[in-house]
Amino acid sequence: PLQGELLNVGMGGGCVRVYGTLKAKQFTLSITTATEVLSLDARVVRTEPTPAGQRFGAFGIAFGSDATTQAKLRILVDQVRARSNMGGPRTMGGYWNR
Repeated sequence: PLQGELLNVGMGGGCVRVYGTLKAKQFTLSITTATEVLSLDARVVRTEPTPAGQRFGAFGIAFGSDATTQAKLRILVDQVRARSNMGGPRTMGGYWNR
């Protein structure tokens, strides 16, 4: 698995920074929230250029619109908002299966 950070997230998608090379266009994002580990299927919709000499890349991702995925996203989005409102970090670490 690749390690990375969820830079932003919404109900339809987000942006991840991955340490390594994300070769797959579809992958499973596993992220630990304050209450559980969520596994979300995602697909790459945008690739940001990797800065020269850096070992990470940023990717725009999209999530499914099915009820199960949306319920998981609601948990994640609510927790990110709560952390942000309390002055906490706005990024969350996680792991991706290629």
